[in-house]
Amino acid sequence: MPNAAFSGSVTVETNVDGFDQAQSEASIGFRNGSFIAVPIPFSNPTIGSGLTLGAGYLYQMDEESKPSLFGIAVLGSSNGTRAYGGAANFAFDSNRWQIETLYAKATINYDLFTTTG
Repeated sequence: MPNAAFSGSVTVETNVDGFDQAQSEASIGFRNGSFIAVPIPFSNPTIGSGLTLGAGYLYQMDEESKPSLFGIAVLGSSNGTRAYGGAANFAFDSNRWQIETLYAKATINYDLFTTTG
């Protein structure tokens, strides 16, 4: 629209060099991963109420490979159920090599509800 007037606020950023430089840096490799920690509360009539805590580290070994990770988790509930575990998945050399492992241990106490009396 020629000769149209628009009004509004304009923000001019004078120091955008840092942003442009951050985009050009490589995001591949162990040092460029992401740490994740998640608390998950739950309430279930079978095992009671409790909390699950999980933590992991995600990263990518090379551009063609899927993300690699290692993490741990622990669970506890009001009826004495306890569980813990760890997992690691590594993919590298364009997914030519993949190593996946998991270890978990649990003591589960539960109330089983059935329709039979």
